[in-house]
Amino acid sequence: MLASVGTLYPNEVIETMAITYQPQEALEGLEGLEGLSDKPISPCGMCRQALLEYETRVNHPIRLILAGMKGTVYIIDTAKDLLPFAFGEVNLK
Repeated sequence: MLASVGTLYPNEVIETMAITYQPQEALEGLEGLEGLSDKPISPCGMCRQALLEYETRVNHPIRLILAGMKGTVYIIDTAKDLLPFAFGEVNLK
């Protein structure tokens, strides 16, 4: 998702990204796993790293909105908050 947006709009800065999911589609055919989640979904480790690298490259924070299909919604002001001990450019020097 981030790679697609970055490729289509290379000179644009992403300011906000909403992360949600619909398990009915993803889990179609798996009995017992249907239904709505009341827990927010968060990016996987690789996506967190990609978000942080993008944020660093454009020198602008990305606000993330994490939500399930219902229930609590979390707003994260910067990808850095999701990956506090991230591997980055400073580790390569």
